[in-house]
This record gives sequence, C-alpha cells and structure tokens, in this order.
Amino acid sequence: MQNNEGEIGKRGFSPFLDRILLIFSAIGTALILSKVLHFGKYGFDFTDEGFYLNWIANPFMYDASISQFGFLYHPLYIAFSEDVASLRRANVLITFLIAWWLAFSTLRSLNKGHSEEVFSLHVLASGLATSSLIYFDNWLLTPSYNSLTLQALMIAAIGLILVCTPGYSDGVVGWVLIGIGGCLSFVAKPSTALILGLFLGIYFVATKRSSFLKMGVSVLAAILLFGIISVVIDGSIPAFIDRLYLGFELSQLLGSGHGISNLFRLDDINISKRELAHFLVITLASFASIRLGCSNSGNWRAISIIFLIPFLYTSLKLGFGVPPKIIDTLALHDLVIWSIVLSIIFSGVAASGKAISFATFSSQLGIAFIFLTMPFFYAFGTGNNYWSSGSSASIFWLIGSLVSLGSLAKSKPASSFLLPVVLSVQALVALMLHQGMERPYRQNQPLSENQSVTELGRSKSKLILSSEYSNYIESAKNLAHQGGFEINTPFIDLTGQSPGISFALGGVSLGQAWFIGGYPGSVDLANASLDRVPCSMIADAWLLLEPNGPNSIPIEVVNRQGYRFPEGYVEKGALLPPGWIGSSAITRHQILYSPDPLSKRNSLETCLLKRREERN
Repeated sequence: MQNNEGEIGKRGFSPFLDRILLIFSAIGTALILSKVLHFGKYGFDFTDEGFYLNWIANPFMYDASISQFGFLYHPLYIAFSEDVASLRRANVLITFLIAWWLAFSTLRSLNKGHSEEVFSLHVLASGLATSSLIYFDNWLLTPSYNSLTLQALMIAAIGLILVCTPGYSDGVVGWVLIGIGGCLSFVAKPSTALILGLFLGIYFVATKRSSFLKMGVSVLAAILLFGIISVVIDGSIPAFIDRLYLGFELSQLLGSGHGISNLFRLDDINISKRELAHFLVITLASFASIRLGCSNSGNWRAISIIFLIPFLYTSLKLGFGVPPKIIDTLALHDLVIWSIVLSIIFSGVAASGKAISFATFSSQLGIAFIFLTMPFFYAFGTGNNYWSSGSSASIFWLIGSLVSLGSLAKSKPASSFLLPVVLSVQALVALMLHQGMERPYRQNQPLSENQSVTELGRSKSKLILSSEYSNYIESAKNLAHQGGFEINTPFIDLTGQSPGISFALGGVSLGQAWFIGGYPGSVDLANASLDRVPCSMIADAWLLLEPNGPNSIPIEVVNRQGYRFPEGYVEKGALLPPGWIGSSAITRHQILYSPDPLSKRNSLETCLLKRREERN
C-alpha cells in the first residue's frame, strides 16, 4: 500500500512541477517581450537605421533596387502615422508572432498523438519563439531587408512543417505558405530566395514527399504574389524586372564584397577562450537540466530544477530590469545559442539509451537539415561572416535540433521534456537582449541611460536618446529651419555615414537612401545614382558635407551634374556629430548648405544641357 502511494506521489508531483515551470515560462515570455517593446522608443542609429527609415519613408523615390523592403513596410509606416517607435514595435511583434506560429506548428507535429493541452503547447511555443528576438540583440528594431528575410523564411518554414507532417488537413495551406515565403524572401533578398528554392526543390524531389502538382501550388502562389508586388511598385512585371536588373548593376559598382563570386564560401568561427569557457559551462548546465528533466522519475525531474535555477533567476531578474552582477563578467558569443542546440541533441541521444537509429531519424533527417541550414540561407549573400550573420536566425537551429527528441515526443507529452529547453532558451535570450541594450549598435551609451526626448522626421516622432545624440539632431534641425528648410526638401548627404540626418530633418534623400562611403566604388555608385535624379530635384537639394571625413564622398559628384560648389550654395552652419556615428569613434565636423536661389536657375540649365549632350 505504501509503495502504491509512493508511486502515486511521484506521478502526481511531475504534473505539478510542470505547471509551476509553465507559469515561469509564460511570465518569462511576457517579461522579455514587454521589455523589448518598452525600449522600442529608445536609441537611434544614424547609419543603418537611417538608411532603413529613408527607404521606408520614401520608397517610390528610387527606381533601382535589389531589395524592396521599403515598399513592403511603407504601408505599416503610414498606418502608424510615421511614428518610428510604433513601427519598431510592430516589427518586433510581427517577428515574434510568426515565430510563435512556427514553434507551435513544430511542437504540434512532434507531439502528434498525445492529448497535450493546447495551452501548454502555446506556452512552450511562445517561449521558443523568444529566440527569434535574438535578431534584435544589436538593437536595430526598425524593419529592414534583414527582418523581412527572417520573417519570409519563417513563413516558408511553417509551410514546410505543414506539408511534411502526415495527417495534417492543412497541407494546401502549407504549400501556399512556402510560395508566399519564397516570394517574400526574393523581394527582401534575392540571394536568400535562390538558395532556399534550390534546397527545397532538392529536398522534395529526393524524398518524394510531393507531386509536381503540389509543388505547382507553391510556384503559383509565389508567381501571383510576385505579380501583385510588381504591379504595385512599378506598374508591370517587366518594369519591376528592369528595377531589379538596374539595382544589381548599381550594387556591383560599390565593390562591397557582395558579388556572385563571394557567395559560396566557408567562414571561420572566431571565438575567444573566455567565450568558449562560458559556452561550455552553459552547455553543461542546460544539458543536465534537459537530460534530468526528460526522466520518468519525479525525483530526478525535481533535481533538474537545481540546474535550471540560474536560468530562471537570470531570466526573471533581467525581465524586471535588475541584472545580476555576474552578467557583467559574461562574454557571450553570437553562437551561444548552440549551447542549447547541442544540449538538445545530446539529450535526445542519451534519452534513447543509444545513438538514434537511422530508421527513427531518417524520416525527419531532411527537414532537420533544412532547418539547421536556414540561418545560412538567411546570411547567404552578405559580405559579413556567415556564422555571425546567421546567428540572427538562431530560431532555426533550435527548431532543427528538436528532431533529436523525436523518440521522446512519441512517448510523452511535450511539456514533460521541453520545459528545461524553453527555460534555458529564455534565459539566454534575455542575456543577449540585455547586452544589446547595454551596447546598442553604433550608439554611445546604454539605452537605460538615455533621457533626452527628441522629435525627428516629418511626423515629429518622439525617441529617447542620449544628450549627445539629441543635441546633434536639434542643432541640425535649428540650422535647417532657420535657413528655410521645409518638409520633403530634397537632400544629398555626402558624409558617407549620416543618412539618419536626412530622415530626422524630414527631408528626402536623393539618388540613394544612403550614399554609403568607405568602399572602392562609393563615388561610382553616387555618380550613377545622381545621373538618374531629375535636374530640378538636384537644384533644390540641400547638402551635408563632412570635410576630410573617413567615409565622406567628394563634392565632385554634385559638380559633375552641372552644379558648382561652393559658388552655387549658401553655408548654413557647422555641426559636431557624436563620435560614435559611423564605424569609427573620431572627432569630426559637418557643414550644412542650401542651394543659392540666385544661382539655381543657371545651375539647372547647365544640368539639363549636360544631360541632353550625354543622351546625344
């Protein structure tokens, strides 16, 4: 009798423990998400983020582009009354919700056959979905071609899960989602769409999981969406293709290392000894918690809590905005999420009592491989390290590794073996986001220290910035407004690294959303872009120069159009930009100029004459 009662006690303790941990997980998800959303109004990067906002605010200004993210996010920008903080928060929520859908679809497919409560699956899925927020760990929350690429790949991945799970009634929906995700990835980043389509095609043909008719549904969905986007942007598919071709030609002028010859490469993993030590400690702790949490014994599962305590403590403390002191000593590598990935794989092998048999593993081996390589699909085409760039799409590594727990999924409900995984993931996500807020990309101080409310853009969007950044923007606005600068005034920024000023003033950046400097072909790209801008707009354009700046573009690109500097311009004043603008923390100065009304007509006529001579 006592033995029976003991067994009942053990069986009764595990569900109770699961409930407690599920509550902790739900709280952790809520805290992580709310913190990111709260700090959506903090900080501003004048380089990449300035480029994104210039594109999104005025996408129809540019007739040549490889990525069309500006067009797709423009309606969202308008819907939120051009408020930057709201746009950022919307981007975070869209990314998180798609990731939640992906995680839920994956857990539902793994746990098929169990009467797991939908609530539990959603809590677990939302916890796993926080890994998608690793994308924001450099604190660039504004939508971009990168965020659109990630969102597109997750949509395609959801479709892949749906069509590859036997017995699902929403297979057609899955094929449509694959087509939509593929098309959106092409619109965001054609190189990613190329490699995605290649691998999916090989997978479906090799595994014989589909007929050409089913794959045709995806192709048709992609073509229809592509046609709609083409017509909305350029009026026709041929005109849109011309945009892409010209955008590709212009991109080759820059010489930024994004050429076709540089696409296929194997990058090194650069990790310091300190980062490796922390990586191993996290791997061992997470493995112990996951392995013991997979046990059928209530006692062993209770012991697993000991290893989870650091993760729970870290996640909750960071969520409430009180970081533990130990965080200051941590050195987290971009690939730290692999500590959880490896723990999942090792736990799956250990739980089976032997190496996972090929018979058990082979049915999902292909889809696991696709997921594990998706971060490289995301990074494919970038000039940066593929491992580092791919870490922004870490959610795919997590989803791919879950296949190693397939045998466990068949024998027990998801909550009984995934809770340690989810809680470990949430703690790492909280750590990475905290470090991102402490060292935001190309900004001069932690976001929590920002106190200056600053208005920028046409809609006077309010962001909370450092006093140094705020003073820079206010000085630029004062000089511009005193000189008669109006909203939507054409603007040419030749600093090579301050496109955010054009947006902050409410101007329209001509030729490119960012005349990026510092590359071998920066001048060639600026010349080719301005050649496509009407002379009348160049005549009205204000100039921002950075004499002797490390990335500045020479004024000759304007003189080449038929305008004469300095004769045709009036100096409005000097600016002292913060040292952290751009890639180097050095002291520099910038000068703002407006076109001279007395010289404008002659300059315009010279430009028009020069264009006619070139055409002839």
